Amino acid sequence: MNFAKRIAAVLLTLALIVPVTAISAIAANNSPQQEPIATTTTQAPTTQATTTQAPQNIKSTVPYSHADFTVTGKNLNVKTMYIDDKGTKINKGTDFVITKITKNGKVVKAIKGAGKYVLTIQGIGKYAGTANVNLTVKKGSPKLKVKVAKKTYKATKLKKKKYSYKLKATSKTKKTYKVLGGKYAKKHIKVSKGGKVTVAKGTKKGTYKIRVTSRATKNYKKATKIVKVVVK
Repeated sequence: MNFAKRIAAVLLTLALIVPVTAISAIAANNSPQQEPIATTTTQAPTTQATTTQAPQNIKSTVPYSHADFTVTGKNLNVKTMYIDDKGTKINKGTDFVITKITKNGKVVKAIKGAGKYVLTIQGIGKYAGTANVNLTVKKGSPKLKVKVAKKTYKATKLKKKKYSYKLKATSKTKKTYKVLGGKYAKKHIKVSKGGKVTVAKGTKKGTYKIRVTSRATKNYKKATKIVKVVVK
């Protein structure tokens, strides 16, 4: 009996231990697993350095004078300046403005007549400072025109009477007229100060010439044209 009681006591102890162990295992299996904590790294923003180019001193950029102008009778407008021998230009209104104009040492309002000018310019935009630029305006052409450049007459008609006509010359300067060919030509062909040509009665066959001259002035060069009177 004692042996039997011992066995029963051992079995009872095992019965009590097994459920506790099983419960512990089940609890361990069913306990929620903790998710790993995600770590985030915030990168500091990078600041890119910007450099601002300083305006270029215009005194060092205008070593050459502007191309020469020719008188047109109107105010001349300087739109560009050449800054080196490669033809690089700076533009009026974008790179520079004209602050003063002098002609023969006197301040003037515009560039119009022939002569030597000095333009004072101020750099703007990507240019700074001031510079003096030499400018030469050359004499212009007066654009001499003669409406009647050639006139033809028959010698038979000239036997009866003389004939006259007007050259109708135009120019920006004063005009003069001269019959070429010596005394014989001047005896038969005459021209007034106003450009009226008279072919005398009895003028012989030949070609007579008249030179029309537009006089030179301080702004315009001399110009000449030859007109012809032909008698057949």
